[in-house]
Amino acid sequence: MPSKSSSSANVSASPRSPRVEGISLVDSLTGNFESAEPAGDVDIESAADAAAEADVAVVFARDVATEALDRESLALPDRQDELIEAVAEANDRTVVVLNTSGPVETPWRDAVAAIVENWYPGQAHGEAIAAVLYGDRDPAGRLPVTFASEGTYPTADEQRFPGVDGNAHYEEGVFVGYRHFDAADAEPTFPFGDGHSYADFEYVEATLAGDTLTVTVENVAERAGTELVQAYVRPPTVAGVDRPERELGGFAAIDLDAGERTTVTIDLDDRAFARDDEGAGWTVDSGEYVIEVARSSRDVRTELTTER
Repeated sequence: MPSKSSSSANVSASPRSPRVEGISLVDSLTGNFESAEPAGDVDIESAADAAAEADVAVVFARDVATEALDRESLALPDRQDELIEAVAEANDRTVVVLNTSGPVETPWRDAVAAIVENWYPGQAHGEAIAAVLYGDRDPAGRLPVTFASEGTYPTADEQRFPGVDGNAHYEEGVFVGYRHFDAADAEPTFPFGDGHSYADFEYVEATLAGDTLTVTVENVAERAGTELVQAYVRPPTVAGVDRPERELGGFAAIDLDAGERTTVTIDLDDRAFARDDEGAGWTVDSGEYVIEVARSSRDVRTELTTER
């Protein structure tokens, strides 16, 4: 908004409820972690006892990250892994909600019923996550990063940070994120683009006409849901050129009622097939390209081919 150089203005929305308010909890659960435990510690035994008496246990876990501060590891801090394991052992209907800045290790993933990656959701956190947990809203998001098994993440050595003689050396090139895991033939825990809906979807048909990919999707569940159709491009092999095994070319989100079938289109122009050549700029190599129609980078439902 306009202001004089000697003044400033801050315009923000006023929250209607505290960030974590949104679900009414029974009074017996409110004091579990208010004992005389040391700072940063938790009463795991009381949490497990409460979980054993509940129909469903929900554990909110978080990391600690901010500007100018690196996480010490990708593990959850402050015995949270131990807490989740104890609660899951006491109740096999345990849901873990992750309020994290990025991927974290999930050694307890096979013991819990569901994981909701909630990131840093802001002041509407409570009402939003309550709507998802109770099924009033579909969890329509998809992972923009890759979660991997413990000890399999690529590490940054001293050449990358803090660097050598004042210079940071980054040699991974284009093989970052899901491209790294493809090149390393490493199976991720939760791949790029992964995510679940309360509904189930079938990919009925896919066609490619020119630059337009058309995909027919049907909701085969008994409730409405949101699907995110993803298109990955696998390029031809070119001598002397290092390219990822696949790259995301485009995507489209659709909301479908129970039993509804519809088509979505994804534009795949030259840029979706191009690589950045240091001398020539964006370059489309001649040859056969494979279009993967997928739910994630590792969940391909059908393939098409095209010549460029």
